Amino acid sequence: MGWDTDFDQFNGGNNWVGGIKTEVSEDLTIAYVSSAGNFGLRSAGGTAYSQSVYAIADLTCRTQYVFQTEYSHSNGFLDDPGFDAENVGIVNYLFYTINDCWKAGGRVEWLKTNTMTGESTSFYEVTGGVNYRANDNLVIRPEVRYDWSSTDFASDYDRVLFGIDAVLTF
Repeated sequence: MGWDTDFDQFNGGNNWVGGIKTEVSEDLTIAYVSSAGNFGLRSAGGTAYSQSVYAIADLTCRTQYVFQTEYSHSNGFLDDPGFDAENVGIVNYLFYTINDCWKAGGRVEWLKTNTMTGESTSFYEVTGGVNYRANDNLVIRPEVRYDWSSTDFASDYDRVLFGIDAVLTF
């Protein structure tokens, strides 16, 4: 399937996804996840690579910090096989467990990408929210998020959003 086209297989999109995780100590875990292949729409039928590296640290019995780096590169984008897209990013998360049902969290993210006009654009995001664990299988996650950009290319990207989702595991 295409990487970002749901169940449509755009331009023959098909790729590998995998990773590895290791506990460095009782309070620190490192994880590496990558994708490689044809990302469909995102690589215009060409090749692409994506990776994320995570460091997950338990600061106290209730406080957890996560540091994430991201990198992706694709040969081609949309219907322009000559455009190479490259993205780098850093994400910081901080979580505080209030009790068995409630967890508060925050995220600060930076993403730098090149555009089809040849510019580099940095996107920023700050998010705060709570997770409510209704039971072992359902988590409800409302959040408030502020997005902005460093260039006029994405001047309409200065916005505040409210979102809510739910994760149901079975």
